[in-house]
Amino acid sequence: MFARPLRHTAITAMLVSSVLQAGLASVAEAVQIQIKQSIKMRELLDSQMERVGLLKAGSIVEIPDEFVVKRNGRADIELTLNNWLRKAGKASAKSPQPGLFEFDGEKHDFFFPIRIVSPAAGSTLSQRADDGTPYIALSHLARRGNAMVVSADAPLAREPIAKAVTQPKVTDDAKTSDPQVEMEASTPCANGACSNPTDKTDAVQNLVVHLGKALTVAEKRSRQVFNRTTNDLDHLEQNVQSSCGFQASELTTLIKNRAEASGVPAEILLALMTQESSGKCFVLNSETDRTQSVGLFQINSDSAKFPRCTAEQKRQIRAVGSAYKLSKAPRCLENPIVNLDEAIRIIKINKTYLTQNPPKTFDDKQLSETDLWRLVASGYNGGAAWALKAKTDLERFNAKNGTSLNPHSWEDLRLFYLRRWLSRKDEKQFFGATTGGRSKSNSISNLAYAENLFGRPGQPSERRTLAQLWTEKLQDSN
Repeated sequence: MFARPLRHTAITAMLVSSVLQAGLASVAEAVQIQIKQSIKMRELLDSQMERVGLLKAGSIVEIPDEFVVKRNGRADIELTLNNWLRKAGKASAKSPQPGLFEFDGEKHDFFFPIRIVSPAAGSTLSQRADDGTPYIALSHLARRGNAMVVSADAPLAREPIAKAVTQPKVTDDAKTSDPQVEMEASTPCANGACSNPTDKTDAVQNLVVHLGKALTVAEKRSRQVFNRTTNDLDHLEQNVQSSCGFQASELTTLIKNRAEASGVPAEILLALMTQESSGKCFVLNSETDRTQSVGLFQINSDSAKFPRCTAEQKRQIRAVGSAYKLSKAPRCLENPIVNLDEAIRIIKINKTYLTQNPPKTFDDKQLSETDLWRLVASGYNGGAAWALKAKTDLERFNAKNGTSLNPHSWEDLRLFYLRRWLSRKDEKQFFGATTGGRSKSNSISNLAYAENLFGRPGQPSERRTLAQLWTEKLQDSN
């Protein structure tokens, strides 16, 4: 569970059926365990386990009293864990039940309910209206012989902690630092590799130096995303066939036809789909705000015009067997046609929002076509308002320092996506209204997202983009 999962853990019911040794009895003494590796917590929704937050390393979880087994006068952790796995959830009809559930749209695992006693700093857990117990996947447990055990590196909590602990709000965006981001930036970028602004004055150069660590991480993150998505592109045929139930060529044709009718280039839609879902029709990701990102284009369920598909509707869509017959399938969010149309609608909304009212917004006459799509992609991933905020910050920087950075140049504008490195006062500012703000990690991920799709004007010419790769694939197929 807890220090490191074994790679070859067998996920079978046999592993949770070990018999208690004779003469050992349960006692009213809950066992608390400190986890050594961050794990995803999930809840059951529509027969599927969906993520409700991240429990950070150092958190303390508890195996309830009724499952604790004593040996020689002390709680035996291995026997207790096996007793918990064997009996958990059977206390009453209303109790959460362990069992085999689907998660992330395609995968399956056994999940068990668990109680969180003390979440470590940085944990992001939902505020729940009910007492719904979160679940943990069996694959986070280690196997020893025919038993499931806690790793030796996951010690018992030294002192029991009071049970009445309020779970934290989802506050990832309110963090003032991001250790992962800080650790990733170990070396400075080579000249021009991370930033090549149009203004070369001292004030701008000092800004680039100040942002050096963040820019280095953004470059590394962009390369990681590119490596992942190009690998996904190589396996697109397999992903579409196994997930959607029809050939990738049919899906490509469907998207090309919809693109031509909508005015959104096909290579952009296909690149966006690859980055979002790797071509898997039923991928589901639960966000920390308790909404879900659904399907090929990861449409947020809270803002979509269509409801999520029920389990039965998803079965009907899989049974269609052809992308050309999807119009006859249920009109719900996992249907690839519905998902695609929602993506096109969101792209158009972002494009209008970003350019509808210059000079407060961007002037599309001053933007290159590629820079416009970088902004649209950035908005699709992280919210268009952040791009407008970067524009405002850039303009204020110019006014304060007498510089001439161009808000319609992506290479200049991207510096101000990293605003949480610029002003401690702004770290908790959320468009001048509420506390929160976007975390450093999210800012960097948003840059990597847009630049993986469309690149950077200042990046080496040999660096490919996902949109370029799809342009070539479409040309080869004609």
